[in-house]
Amino acid sequence: MSTHRLAGPWFAAVVLITITTCTGSRSAGPWRPEGLPGGEPTAVFGDHLAFGLRNDPADLEWMTQSGVPWAARYTYLAGGVNTGGGWATWSAKPGEYATTYARRSALSGFVPVFSYYQLQQSKPGAGTTEAGRDFANLIDPGTMRAYYSDFVLLMRSIADMPRSTVVHVEPDLWAYLQQRNPDPNKIPAMVRSSGHPDVQEAPDTAVGFAHALLDIRDRYAPRALLALHASSWSAGRDIVVSTMDADPAPFATATARFLNKLDRPARGWDLVFHDIMDRDAAMNDGAPGRRAWWDPQDQTVPDFARWLAYVHALSTALGRRIVVWQVPVGNQRYRTMDNTPGHYQDNRAEYFLAHPDLLAAAGIAAVLFGPGIEDATWYTDARKDGITNPDPTSAFGCDGCNADVAVYPDDDGGFLRLAVGTYYHAGGVALPRR
Repeated sequence: MSTHRLAGPWFAAVVLITITTCTGSRSAGPWRPEGLPGGEPTAVFGDHLAFGLRNDPADLEWMTQSGVPWAARYTYLAGGVNTGGGWATWSAKPGEYATTYARRSALSGFVPVFSYYQLQQSKPGAGTTEAGRDFANLIDPGTMRAYYSDFVLLMRSIADMPRSTVVHVEPDLWAYLQQRNPDPNKIPAMVRSSGHPDVQEAPDTAVGFAHALLDIRDRYAPRALLALHASSWSAGRDIVVSTMDADPAPFATATARFLNKLDRPARGWDLVFHDIMDRDAAMNDGAPGRRAWWDPQDQTVPDFARWLAYVHALSTALGRRIVVWQVPVGNQRYRTMDNTPGHYQDNRAEYFLAHPDLLAAAGIAAVLFGPGIEDATWYTDARKDGITNPDPTSAFGCDGCNADVAVYPDDDGGFLRLAVGTYYHAGGVALPRR
């Protein structure tokens, strides 16, 4: 038995998270997630801390040939519901794009995950900010009628998959709504007034919108798993990157309180996703009062201890395990990581894979790595530059420490395939009983 002390100048009381690290907590041999959800929906990823990737359709072969028993793969469904260029148009037959991705993922042994990011990109999209465009579309009856039809198409498209498919709904939307009003019952949204026949039982509020999506899932694809999103900035200050000393628990609790109001007594939202940053830290070290890098020594904020405490508080308040999504891919180990496009450094992947027991103890069920913007680091040879080993370079806490010579053409030097492979073949870390 070992403990990790979550302490820092922002936390007056010392918090101890107890983690079982004895032999009995790990499986005896190589472990691979399999099967459908059990008593807890996150069991779709297995009963050990699981790892997956953003893996667009053309990249499936990389996953299957990596030698790693990945748990899941995800991609985006985007483009808008009424623009003529949304995901439904990405295949000759509307919806077949999602069907093919989900089926190929499942048959390859991976949980299919879609990040459904449609509202903001739809028309009319009036507004000068992302939040403004989201809200303008949410209160437009015609847009929302098209939105529900698009969601019905998605549910029909994944209804008969070999294993449950996860649909991660509108990653940023819920945070924008929380910032508008902490009571989603008071936020207007066109649901019943959209005129769509499948949502006539739900009121014209943000809660009604959330319940309408659940109703559509129940009607057309009951085996699908729907996920809400918990953003670290939804309660006002981004506690994940802020340099201000602050207890993270109240921020997590406020977000959980908002999300809980979007649920329902009968089967509701199955999963909760959470993101930390859409790019590698070396790409952008943040505005004043923010820092993209986290201190792995937990001496200055932002640091890993505060983030773990935030996630633990979030998981506890929600009564659910958390799926950490869109985690930057970069590392500070390989010479490949020279802070040029596609090869930017970050320290989260290394920390996560060095401390999987801390993640599991904090309430995390799965980690999904993947870039969120162009030029961020990929794990494939996305730059088409082959094996690269320039001279080591310096970045946060790293004075030329990225000295390992890469033998893979992967843009991250091969770190993810090697480190995650080592984790799985060592047996993985069992999720604590709740």
